[in-house]
Amino acid sequence: MELHAQIANKIVHAMKKIINQDLNFMNSTGHIIASTDSKRIGHFHEAALRCIQEQKTLIIDNDQLYQGSKAGINMPVFFNHQVIGVIGITGQPQQVEIYGHVIKQMTEILILEEWQHHHLLHQRSLNRSMIDSILFHDNHSMDSIFTFPKTACLHIASLNLDHSHWNTMDINERILNEIDQLQKRNESFWASILDRHLICLFKDYKVEEINSRLNQLLDLLKPFTSDKLIFGVSEEFTIEQTALNYFKQSQYAFEWGQFDSLQNQPIIHYSQMNLGLLIVNLNEATKLQFKTNILHQIPPEDLVFYQQLVSLYGQYNGSLIQLANHFSMHKNTVQYRINRLYQYTGYNLRHYDDYCVLKLAFMMENHPIIHTKRP
Repeated sequence: MELHAQIANKIVHAMKKIINQDLNFMNSTGHIIASTDSKRIGHFHEAALRCIQEQKTLIIDNDQLYQGSKAGINMPVFFNHQVIGVIGITGQPQQVEIYGHVIKQMTEILILEEWQHHHLLHQRSLNRSMIDSILFHDNHSMDSIFTFPKTACLHIASLNLDHSHWNTMDINERILNEIDQLQKRNESFWASILDRHLICLFKDYKVEEINSRLNQLLDLLKPFTSDKLIFGVSEEFTIEQTALNYFKQSQYAFEWGQFDSLQNQPIIHYSQMNLGLLIVNLNEATKLQFKTNILHQIPPEDLVFYQQLVSLYGQYNGSLIQLANHFSMHKNTVQYRINRLYQYTGYNLRHYDDYCVLKLAFMMENHPIIHTKRP
């Protein structure tokens, strides 16, 4: 491994702030690639080369002993048990020798941290490339990153990060840091942020395992927002199928979870959407016509109440007592509001067939137009 000059420069300047002495960093050929004395950068440092060859600290008493070298202390820097360069402190040996061991250790720690950060960014890039390749069926690119058996069972989960407070470098970095930690503990699970979508890919996971991983992610994300967090999950598919269609499934499930008042769950599976499958796949003109025909005479200020009434009517299995308790009103008042709904719509909530019509109409009223975007 050869240390980049930019990193070496950052190290020597950080060290100078601590000991107030000039420092140099020499590469494996003995050339100075970073120095707090800019005039020395690029010069050959004979003592550094000897330090590398012997793999031990070299103390220089005066400026004439080695070509391009000055009095001071020079120490080999190790990474993965190999010498990758030399860190040198310029000055009288009796003055700078006391800093030698600490500066050497700190340099090696900083190099390790830089390598870990680079490795982390590389892994994130691989994850992003793999998910992107799978979504857009770029098998050639994907084969160069990961190999998936044709029979592997895959699922996609997605969460939209559309709100402005999500889309900052700081928030995205913190989210990715949390994802990094989760991925270290879970095999066959990958996640990345692509164009305001947090996309997760699962290989050979059962539904219960997917829910467990997504709940872990939700717990990590909750401190970043007060928004309602929902993951939509696709049906199972294989690598030979068009993954983008399954991403769309996850988006439909996400949108449905946001706007179906009966769904109070943070994870919505496309296969379990029930009536939602019908509504998200109806064209918008049909939905608009249906809900308008049923609901158009209800005063706008009463729409929210009647929407809640119809939703809760099903949830409480038609119990007027439970509805009265929920709305903090008398049972007779609830019946009065049901009668008013009949007058507005011509549909009686107490009749099963009419209840189904009203339920669908309010579900369409509550459901937005979905424009699923490519990530």
